[in-house]
Amino acid sequence: METTFTWEIRVKNCPLLIKKCSHCDSDRFYCSDKFRMNAQKKNIDVWLIYRYVKCDNTCNMTLLSRTKPDLIDKKLFHSFSMNDREVAWQYAFSAGVASRNNLQLDYDSVEYEVINTVSLEDILNMSSEIISIQVKCDFDLSLKLSSLILDLVARYGNLFPYLIAMVVGLLVGELDAPGLELGTFIKIPQFKEIISQVSIFGVGIPPVSMFVKALPLALVCYVIAFGDFVTTETLVTEARQSRDDEYIDFNSSRSNLVSGIRNLILSVIAPFPPLSGPLWVGMTVSVSIRYKEGKKAMKSLIGGMASFRIATFLSVLIIPVVSFFRPIFGVGSSITLMFQAFVCARIGMDYCRTDRDKMIAGVMAAVLATQGTAWASAWALAVGFGLNIFLSNWDPRKKAQETAIEEKAEK
Repeated sequence: METTFTWEIRVKNCPLLIKKCSHCDSDRFYCSDKFRMNAQKKNIDVWLIYRYVKCDNTCNMTLLSRTKPDLIDKKLFHSFSMNDREVAWQYAFSAGVASRNNLQLDYDSVEYEVINTVSLEDILNMSSEIISIQVKCDFDLSLKLSSLILDLVARYGNLFPYLIAMVVGLLVGELDAPGLELGTFIKIPQFKEIISQVSIFGVGIPPVSMFVKALPLALVCYVIAFGDFVTTETLVTEARQSRDDEYIDFNSSRSNLVSGIRNLILSVIAPFPPLSGPLWVGMTVSVSIRYKEGKKAMKSLIGGMASFRIATFLSVLIIPVVSFFRPIFGVGSSITLMFQAFVCARIGMDYCRTDRDKMIAGVMAAVLATQGTAWASAWALAVGFGLNIFLSNWDPRKKAQETAIEEKAEK
């Protein structure tokens, strides 16, 4: 028995055009959705106008060259004259048109959403021997089915990496088999033991020497927390731009204050640095991606994050759930750190304005990865500041130009 599903791909923008700008350092054009027409005697030329991302420079993609008007379809000619957006997009997505102009399209720059009426859970529960998926798109997107499946998997955040890690870990013997503890259903925290064993009321206030030894850890926590706030602001801004049906008020200063008050209370009652961060990147990314899909997927960004947090809070209290996932706690922490590193790297590269900034960021990342000492963050910051100061005053191209001018003047 065969079951067929249809996935509709709705694109949100045209692919960028890859071409070096003669006025700035940009190499990407965006489609202006406008045509340029020029009559030469009895022939007509038609171009699709592109504009550079960083400046006002333009580029024309040739659609028709010295074509007689009688050979042009009247409806198409009218679309050219009226700057029809749909026709412009048809040409903007065409790899053949770009190839005839010796240009290349950046299909990775296209944002899209997958419209499917059947959830992934329903597909997995199907009893059919063969499941066929038809992909429908109005434009030539050059999109593979594997990309759609990966995009669908990405909606569920860390769920699939956790499941894959559990299966592979069990098969190779790296993880113990999960078990279920059914004696107690809900675990109530032992507040009395917490107060007596880890709070300052039970163990006292640490000596000054311990605060001094903790300075490297405090610096690391500050750098990570700062990155978390930047990550959150970027993700919320991207989510806000994709929808206008909800007002999202993000204030980094307010979030910083709330996080600081929470950590101050925890430092007195139950200090635990791993849970002192302002956000969970995996949760934030998953919720923001789902939010971008529209109101049917998620009505409210705040509601989606709250639902995620409530589910997490309840899960850590339910003993059978904790006991079942206990073998992959270590793997889960590694996946979370890798996820956060990838997201922070992507956002960090967006903040880099020049190739020099990207180079400095890469060197700083290498220092962080190779320096196993507690002062790794301090070393990375010092190297970053040093490279920035040195490279800001060193321009080999300018020096070569000055040398060439001096040699020419001497001649």
